[in-house]
Amino acid sequence: MKKYITIENAELFVSSTLQAVGTEPEIANIVAESLVEAEAKGVGSHGLMRLGSYIESVKNGSVFPKSIPTLLKEENAATIVDGHFGFGAYTGIFAIKKAVKIAETFGIGSVAVTNIHHTGMLSFISEKAAQNGMIGIVCNNGHAAIAPPGGKKKVIGSNPFSISIPTEDSPFTIDMAISVVSIGTVRKFLMEGKELEKSWAIDADGNPTTDPAKALNGSLLPFSGYKGFGVGLIVDILAGLLTGSMAGPDVITWNNEGKHWTTGLFLVVIDPSRFIGREEFRKRVQEYLLTIRNSQGGITFNIPGEDRTSKFRESKLHGIILSDELYTSLNKVSSTLDVMLEEFLVKPEIVY
Repeated sequence: MKKYITIENAELFVSSTLQAVGTEPEIANIVAESLVEAEAKGVGSHGLMRLGSYIESVKNGSVFPKSIPTLLKEENAATIVDGHFGFGAYTGIFAIKKAVKIAETFGIGSVAVTNIHHTGMLSFISEKAAQNGMIGIVCNNGHAAIAPPGGKKKVIGSNPFSISIPTEDSPFTIDMAISVVSIGTVRKFLMEGKELEKSWAIDADGNPTTDPAKALNGSLLPFSGYKGFGVGLIVDILAGLLTGSMAGPDVITWNNEGKHWTTGLFLVVIDPSRFIGREEFRKRVQEYLLTIRNSQGGITFNIPGEDRTSKFRESKLHGIILSDELYTSLNKVSSTLDVMLEEFLVKPEIVY
């Protein structure tokens, strides 16, 4: 029988589990919202499957569950934030709120963040700017997972970036890594016992592989060859070097034996009111996207990001379906902390 959980119950479950290992409620609630929103939007690679890794990171000391970010430097439109090795989603929300406030004053706000943990789905952060009528740009580097085209040694991370633009409806968001698929997706396939597509990764010898385990020991492939690889270098420079964090092969993240992460996060927020005005900008973006949608003579296609928005609406109505693998994984993690997943599940007829 399929197992269902509502978005609200899923957030309560994740927050309760995080609080059981000492996470402050305010922090736990935001991290829970990030993981559940990703799951509800169909981005399972950054969703509930991450809970176990987060709990393990608390236990091995690579993330401090009570850490509150602070300002290291504040100079006009530029700010540096120290995350003190706290949860990345919480630190990211702190940073985007700061960037929005700066943009209200200067028209543009930039925030560099160092000493953080996994940030989760970046659109969770960038869309907070769009919800305030502004443009949000967020990038985050990661540990070496990608070899240059034609090579086989991993040198840069999958280095995701997210750009969210306000419209009269839901934000228009591009959220992507520079790999054909994210590392999280490969881990998800490994957990579910699925094979990868041949164009996604190579093994340690540089040969194409469909085995997730061999891909994790080998290298993911960048989209569009050198174009994607070049974007990855830019993200490494902005999120890694500019923030005072590490870049390339020097980045430390998962499987670090308790060492702190050395990734960085870089955010820019732009206020359209300093240009053509927020309302006019939203209206013109909405009209532009409608023109694109109607450009193919009746052929239906999704504007990038619409699939996630549609999936989120479906999840709100019908709940989130937990696969057997995910249910088993979550139950194993939470039950050791006396948080019973079964108590948060709902019957199908409640959400249908």
